[in-house]
Amino acid sequence: MRQARRSNTGPVRRGPRVLAVVPALTALLASAFAVYAISLGWGASPFWPWTDAFTQPVGLFFIVVGTVVAANQADGQRMGLLLMAMGAASYAWDLQFSHNPVVFKLGFAFFHLNGVILAHLLLAFPTGHLHSRTERFLIGTLYVTTPVIQGLRILSEHPLQPQLWGDPEAHYSIWAPVGSVVEIILTVAVLVVVLTRWRAESPAARRARGVYWSSVAAIGVVAAAGGVIALLRAPVKAQGAFLLGYAFAMALLGVAALLGPVRSLRAHRQMTVALAGMQSTRDLQARLALALDDPNLVLAYRNPDTGGYEGVHGDLPLTQPHGDGRVVAYIGDRESPVAVLVHDRFLAEYPQNERLTAAVTVAELVIGLQTADRAHQREVKELQAARLAAVEAVELDTRRAFRMDLHDRVQHLVTYTQAQVGEAQRSCADPETSRRLDDIKRRLQTVAAALRDVADGMFPPDLEAEGLNVALMSFEPSSAVTPDRHDPTGNHEIIPTPEIDVPEERWPLPLEFAIYNIATEAIGNAHKHAKAARIRVYMRQIDRHLFLEISDDGVGGAKAKVGHSGLHHMRARAEARGGTFDIADRSGGGTTIKVVLPCE
Repeated sequence: MRQARRSNTGPVRRGPRVLAVVPALTALLASAFAVYAISLGWGASPFWPWTDAFTQPVGLFFIVVGTVVAANQADGQRMGLLLMAMGAASYAWDLQFSHNPVVFKLGFAFFHLNGVILAHLLLAFPTGHLHSRTERFLIGTLYVTTPVIQGLRILSEHPLQPQLWGDPEAHYSIWAPVGSVVEIILTVAVLVVVLTRWRAESPAARRARGVYWSSVAAIGVVAAAGGVIALLRAPVKAQGAFLLGYAFAMALLGVAALLGPVRSLRAHRQMTVALAGMQSTRDLQARLALALDDPNLVLAYRNPDTGGYEGVHGDLPLTQPHGDGRVVAYIGDRESPVAVLVHDRFLAEYPQNERLTAAVTVAELVIGLQTADRAHQREVKELQAARLAAVEAVELDTRRAFRMDLHDRVQHLVTYTQAQVGEAQRSCADPETSRRLDDIKRRLQTVAAALRDVADGMFPPDLEAEGLNVALMSFEPSSAVTPDRHDPTGNHEIIPTPEIDVPEERWPLPLEFAIYNIATEAIGNAHKHAKAARIRVYMRQIDRHLFLEISDDGVGGAKAKVGHSGLHHMRARAEARGGTFDIADRSGGGTTIKVVLPCE
């Protein structure tokens, strides 16, 4: 137990504190040095007062920016320390104002240290790390050659003139122009490396680092001007103008570094806003693209059957990295991810990778919730299908049994009664009684026909044996025969035969029964209520759905309201099977009923 307690304390807790103390202590020392150096030149500067008013605060600004970067970015300590060193080094040349010869020589020796750290900062931006051997070689050469050449000048130049405001007519050693030439060559090399990096960056990276690239351009111009001024030993006023330009370029670079933590905070808020109210996976891709400022971002889901990835526009071939400057971020386990984000390479770099990590985490959560929801919906659909199948099986069995009872018992009883009435009529001598018995016999015939229609309506015998096409062809809407409808000759109306355009192929019996009931109900309504002269039933299968259409040329006006039991039952049957039901009046008269049912 004691060993476990010791393992949970000690270095694990002290590490973050030590890492936090280092930037704070560095910022404190850098600020103290800046104040000391500024005090040496206070009132002694040969430049215009407003020049000092603008240039002196820039170093303090870098110290503050470095502290902010080190404290607010997860991997920003190295960059923060570099920024603070840049701020402190900008005051090194102020040591030349000291009357102490040792301090003066230190200021002379480290005069160019600010420029060396600036070059280091340009190549290490924004992570604080140099990326290649070429970059490390250039910066290492600058760190070595600059103090060596300055040291050789200290040894060979007497009296030693302060740089920037020294006597241009004084004696200067050969090392002064050599140092300027070496500085110009190395500065050009650094700018070439930076320009190469700029050309390799994507448009998104250039947009995000616009201030940084502006500062690079300004620094390049100022560095070239500084080299020329040093070679020509320009007067103090020209040196002051150079300082103003140099301070402006440095300030731009400090602002670019400060935008890192500011952009990180803004990105997290933008991520929250962009992902709020998300409704679908396609919506997820659009919102992630907005949050990451990458309009070409693609969210692709892994197909477990093929092992490939499918985006909004189909299959997506993936390589790592992409030749077009885009790379892949895996969502979930890298070995078997649930999805991938194909994004701009810039987003994988620090500090944008914090946004990308947050986006991947959110996407994994959302996709997990959507997957669970789809699984739940699938389970619900399977349960509903099982319940529907059970209900339909019971209904079909009940209808079969009821039809057999009507046919074998009730209808036989009516037929037997009809035969008994016929025998009584034949043995009856009274004409009035015989007439009444004949009327009873005819009514019994009507009852027998009605029972036959009811029995066939409960479960049509042709449906199970022959299929939908034959069952609908043999359907006769007896409800259409009404005493108030006659043809022009005075006879009972001529019942139009429906036009049946239904394939002869077979589907599951419960589905066929549902379609039969909807179609026959619609045919009966067209005869009884719409007074239609022409009725057409059309059905086709397209993919995994059956499309049924019943149209007539009747008076129209039918509405699928709850109070209209026939239309309401048709809609209920369609929706119970996961289908749709639509009814509309056609222009010029007539009604069209459209039903779509899944047939998987």
